Amino acid sequence: MVSQEYRVPTKKSTYMYVIHRRYIAAKNKYGSRAAIRWWDYICIAQRMIKHQNYADYVSAMRTAKNLSAKRFDGMEDVIRKA
Repeated sequence: MVSQEYRVPTKKSTYMYVIHRRYIAAKNKYGSRAAIRWWDYICIAQRMIKHQNYADYVSAMRTAKNLSAKRFDGMEDVIRKA
């Protein structure tokens, strides 16, 4: 029997999700910046509706915005600091 435990996203997993998604989009050259930003806003709205900490997602968006596609090699350092 599997536990039906409710899982709250941690700050580290949020940073990994946002930064990795942008890294993959830049690496494979698909998706526009507007589409990625639109999806980020949808995820923030989902977190607000579920009463989860949406400030982590906003912080991760700011961090990912400051990173360029060429500087994603240091992604582990950014996640470690979170």
